[in-house]
Parts: sequence; C-alpha cells; structure tokens
Amino acid sequence: MFYESGALENEANYIYDKPEGLFKVYYESGALKDETNYKAGKMEGLSKSYYESGVLKDEINYKAGKGEGLGKSYYENGALKNETDYKAGKKEGLSKSYYESGVLKAEFNYIDGKMEGLAKVYDESGALESEFNFIDDKQEGLAKFYDESGKIVEEIPYKDDKKEGIAKSFDESGNITREVTFKDGEAIQEADKCPRNGNDKIITESLFCSYHGNGRLQFESPGKKEGLARVFYESGALNEETNFKDGQPEGLSKVYYESGALQEERTYKDHKREGLAKSYYESGALKIERTYKHNKLEGLLKMFYESGKIMEEIPYKDDKKEGIAKSFDESGNITQEITFKDDKGVSVSTPVVFCPEGIKNETLNSLSSFLIDGKTTQQEVQAKWGQPDSATTMSGPSGSITSWVYLYNNDVASKSLVVNFNASGILMFHMFTSSGG
Repeated sequence: MFYESGALENEANYIYDKPEGLFKVYYESGALKDETNYKAGKMEGLSKSYYESGVLKDEINYKAGKGEGLGKSYYENGALKNETDYKAGKKEGLSKSYYESGVLKAEFNYIDGKMEGLAKVYDESGALESEFNFIDDKQEGLAKFYDESGKIVEEIPYKDDKKEGIAKSFDESGNITREVTFKDGEAIQEADKCPRNGNDKIITESLFCSYHGNGRLQFESPGKKEGLARVFYESGALNEETNFKDGQPEGLSKVYYESGALQEERTYKDHKREGLAKSYYESGALKIERTYKHNKLEGLLKMFYESGKIMEEIPYKDDKKEGIAKSFDESGNITQEITFKDDKGVSVSTPVVFCPEGIKNETLNSLSSFLIDGKTTQQEVQAKWGQPDSATTMSGPSGSITSWVYLYNNDVASKSLVVNFNASGILMFHMFTSSGG
C-alpha cells in the first residue's frame, strides 16, 4: 500500500488472505514506523514501533496473537517511559511509568488485566504525590494526595469507582480546611473549615468561627447549622463535636477530655436524645450508661467504679426516678436502697450486717419485708432472734409501747437493734443505732 504521494505505506506477505512473516509500516517520509511478525495470520514474536526519527518507541512480544512477557515504551530521547508485563494478552503484575529523567512516575498493579491493590503516583523529585486503591479495576477506599514535603493535602473516599463519603482538604499543619460530602459520585454538601488561629470572629453563609483569648479556635460550625460543629479547648484540643440538621443536633455527638480520651457519647434523633448514652473515665473505663426515649430518661441508669464494678443503679420512667435505686460498694454489696415514686424518695433502707446469733447476716431490707406488715408479733420476733438484751415498757397516747433492744459488736463499732411493739404486741417500728468507731 502507498500514500497518495506515492510513498510506500506498508508492505506484507499474505497466504490465503492472512499476513505471514514480517509486516512493515512506514511514515510518509519513508522512515520505518512499525514492524511485526505474523504466523498463520496472528502476531508472533517481537513487535516494534519507532519514532519518525528512527528511535525505538515501543516493543512487546506476542504469542499466538496475544501479548506475552515484558512490554516497554520509550521517550524519543531513548529513556524508558513504561514497562508492563503481559500474560495471554492481559496486563499482569506491577506496571511502572517514568519521567524522561528516569525518575519513577507511577506504579500500578494488575491481575488478569484489571487494576488491583495500591497504586502510587510520584512527582519528578521522586516524592509521593498521590495514592489510590483499586478492587477489580475500580477505585475503592481512600485516595490520598500529598504536597512536596510529604504532608497530606486532600483525601477522597471512593466506593465502586465513585466518590462516596466525606472528602477532606488540609492545611500545612494538618488541620481540615474544607469538607465535601459525596453520595454516588455527586457532592451533596460542602463545608469550609475555620483557620486554627485567629483573633476575630468569622461569620459567612457557610461558616462561623470564634476564638479563645490566646488566638486558638474555640468554636466552629457551619453557618446555617447544617453539618458538623466542633468546640475546642484553649489548648487547641477537641472538646466536643456534634452534627446538626436544620439547626438542631442530629446523629452521634461526642465529648472529649483535653487529653483526647472520649468522655461522653450520645445520639440524637429528630433533634432529641435517643437510645443509649455513655460516659467514660479518662482511663477509658465506662462511668455511666443510660437510655433516652424521646429526650427523656427511661429504664435503668447505671454508674460504675473505675474498676468496672457497679456503683449505683437508678430506675427511670418518663424522665423521673421510679422504683428502687441501689448503691453498691466495690465488693458488690448493697449499701443503700431508696424507693422512688414520681421522682421523690419515699423510703430509705440501709443494709447492715448483724452479729448476734439469730440475726447474723440479715439486712434491714429483709427486716422490713418480714416485720413491717402490721402482723408481726413479739412471739415471732423472739422465735427468730431469741430473748432481747433488754426490754422496756412505756405509756403512750395510744397505749403502752414495749421496746426490745438486741446488742451486738463487730471490729468497727458497737451496734444495737431497737424494736418497738404496740399494746397488742404487734411490731410497729425498728431502728439501728451505732456507737464507738
């Protein structure tokens, strides 16, 4: 075949309409452009292409018409430009490209012709410029971009080859300067970030910033209260972060100690506290957990010692204390019980360990359930605990009152149990007293 000018364009040998042997293509100037060997109509062996200057441009080996082995391309100055391995016509393994200077420009990994795993791009100085992750030839995960010093300047999340999630831009100090939320590849929300240092408030349609007296950022929020708002300590450490929707908190809110440890986390739904909220000691141990329903406490509020043992549990109903609240020592023993009704304490019970025979290991709570029922008689008390250490009868407005006293001692103090009966011999009152220490 020839160009219109009459110059030879290509030359080849054919057998039964199929190319066989060396096939050559020329520039109109007459310089060799490509040379490829054919066998039974398919490319076989080393194929080469050239710049018009005669310098080698590309070379790749073929087997039965498919690329096989290492393929290379070159700059016109002869420097290596790309090198890629092929297997059965598909890219396989690590592919590399270079600047004319010979510095590595990019590296991508291929499996069965598709990009897979971490890909990296470098600037001409050799510094990492960006990195991407691929799964089955599609971008997946976080793409990162760096400046010449190696500091991150931007990160963009990908899912199924589309931007998905919050993309962030950073300043030289690593502070976030802008966030853009993507969904299915489209930007649905953009938010600028406050400079970390300043003196005056910044108020725009998309941003509100205020600063501590030392010039460090104190408060940052989207101008229309739509998105993430943050509060900072004077030291610059994050104090609190809450997401807003329509000017009201929505979703997860977190509070931090100045050390950076999580102090509290709570959830908002339809602008109201909802679900489980937790508070923590600075060590990270759980301190308090409680449940909200439509912005009101509901169910059991639990407080813990830093050791993880239960300290207190308080029942709530419709944001009011309702039922028996219990306090515990670190050994798990109940130290106090308070019965609440409509948020008011109606009775207090303090469990005590008894020492005398007959009442050993009893508690005031068990005494109450057994004795204060308007039926318990002197005979029943005596049958359970034996003869009192002392007994006194006094006259009262409603008749005589008999008072029995049981004495006992332990390693801490001398104690006594006083029980009073009415004129009919029915228990009407009991009390514990302590002396010594």
